[in-house]
Amino acid sequence: YPYKSLKGKETKVLFASRLLYSKGIKEFIEASSLVKECKFLVAGNIDPGNPQSLTQKDLNLFIENYPIKYLGFKKNIVDFISSSSIIVLPSYYREGLPKILIEAAACGRAIITTDNVGCRDAIVNNKTGILIPIKNTQKLVQAINYLLEDKKNLTKMGELGREFALKNFDISKIIDKHLKIYEELILK
Repeated sequence: YPYKSLKGKETKVLFASRLLYSKGIKEFIEASSLVKECKFLVAGNIDPGNPQSLTQKDLNLFIENYPIKYLGFKKNIVDFISSSSIIVLPSYYREGLPKILIEAAACGRAIITTDNVGCRDAIVNNKTGILIPIKNTQKLVQAINYLLEDKKNLTKMGELGREFALKNFDISKIIDKHLKIYEELILK
């Protein structure tokens, strides 16, 4: 995942995940009507078999009534991360380590996510991103506005996020750790 500078980029805030209420999609969409200085992008699909999922009717109402741009599912998500300024995942889902947050850090983007299992492990609070309480649209809006008003800090968080990702999420390091665990288990 290449790092790309924010210079000259239109300010965009991206949510990229399955469109589950527990992933914080409702809070993200509500925030879109309260923050005026940027575009809100939603990438992902509804999950028809999941009771937490938006329905097509829900999604259509959100698109109709809120200032969001719905992108659908995107295979080339890195392009959308790189063209965005802030990546948001206001999840209260029992996450592992959300892939979108690792990808965002690798691309050098500031992250806003919840102080929740898995999510909090993908950032260093107030250094590579901002942790907010779950189900709290107002705190999400405050965090977005804070980053939009302080472009220097927005850029710095992205740069530090990139360093954090390289140090902690490099795939070769993860493979080495897995191999060591397997080796220890075999030798027992």
